[in-house]
Amino acid sequence: AHVRAPTAMYDDSLGVRTGYDAWQFYPIMTFGKGLKNFYVQMYFGGLFMTNSYTHSIMTGINLGYAIKGRVWIIGFLDGKISMRNGNRVDPDNNLLTGLYLNDQEYIAYGGKIIAEIIKDKFGMNLAVGAGDGNAVPKQFSLNLGLYLKWKGGSKGESSNPVDGTQAN
Repeated sequence: AHVRAPTAMYDDSLGVRTGYDAWQFYPIMTFGKGLKNFYVQMYFGGLFMTNSYTHSIMTGINLGYAIKGRVWIIGFLDGKISMRNGNRVDPDNNLLTGLYLNDQEYIAYGGKIIAEIIKDKFGMNLAVGAGDGNAVPKQFSLNLGLYLKWKGGSKGESSNPVDGTQAN
């Protein structure tokens, strides 16, 4: 679970909101299983918000398969279902930008490739996604990221970025 404070700002002339102006409590349960070249991870939780925002159910699944040892191909499906129990009214300009609105819900799907470029040191990921929903952008998403592993623990252990397992 995690908690987020209402630290967002809003500019009505631009309709730009930097986050939800509400406390958010997000309890979540995650289940998963990893084998040598395959893993599955599922999650289910709720998103409870103050300031008249609606509450939501959050759920998703990731399936991953390792090819060539250090390259993972991952498919994902994520969803947010609004419980429509909030009575917040968003400003008109905010409705035009579609940023952090009440009653947002979606179904999103896509894929990722994670490649370890330097063994146990450095890698990159590429993700593509799409989806549909209420009060969310309906655009294709393309993301590129880099990661760096560092040694941790007293035995010089490092963590696998995909499944969180420890390796010596």
